[in-house]
Amino acid sequence: HCNQMAIDTTGLDHTPIAIGENRVFGHQLGPCRAARAMAIVHIAMFESIIAVVGGFQSYVGLASAPVGTSVDAAICQATHDTLVALFPSHAPRLAILAADLLIQIPNGLPKSNGLVVGAAAAQAILQLRANDGSNHAEPVIGVDYIPSGAPGEWDQDPISMVPKAIGALWSQVAPFVIPAANT
Repeated sequence: HCNQMAIDTTGLDHTPIAIGENRVFGHQLGPCRAARAMAIVHIAMFESIIAVVGGFQSYVGLASAPVGTSVDAAICQATHDTLVALFPSHAPRLAILAADLLIQIPNGLPKSNGLVVGAAAAQAILQLRANDGSNHAEPVIGVDYIPSGAPGEWDQDPISMVPKAIGALWSQVAPFVIPAANT
């Protein structure tokens, strides 16, 4: 359910806003930003799982959760928190979706611990990626960015003709695993 919540959110983020709808179009506009957002959400989910069940090394240095922690509550909270941080105008819808999932988990210490673990996982990956270079504005074609036409270089989408070079500077964003984009 949490994966579906993430996928639906990024899809909705790229969907034109209907009359009366109260959200922003394109929090994570373009394939590069959308992929980065989904990586962050899924790393938070993964961190929640391994904090509770173990078996893998933490990417963000998250400590193990107390025995008996609800993995479902942890995953739900991690998903919710990262999505709200990355798609803030979707917060009301995400709160309802998370509440619908969390109501199925009995109240108590396992659930409470899971919520804490999920929140910590989300915060850790969001902090790790806060200064990764992705906060740049997309350059305007012909003003801030002149396509070279060379093989392997960014070029404008010939169908949409969007006036911004969406993703043209993405090689300057810190990768998640490899040391550099030109590695």
